[in-house]
Amino acid sequence: MPLPAKIVDLFLQLLLLTGLFWLPFKYNSCCKDT
Repeated sequence: MPLPAKIVDLFLQLLLLTGLFWLPFKYNSCCKDT
């Protein structure tokens, strides 16, 4: 049974925000190692 478009849109927005939030942390930890 397919998910409603609203739930899918909300999930994609949450995933995007999470990715944008964690990207700087991964980048900083990578740069700090060198």
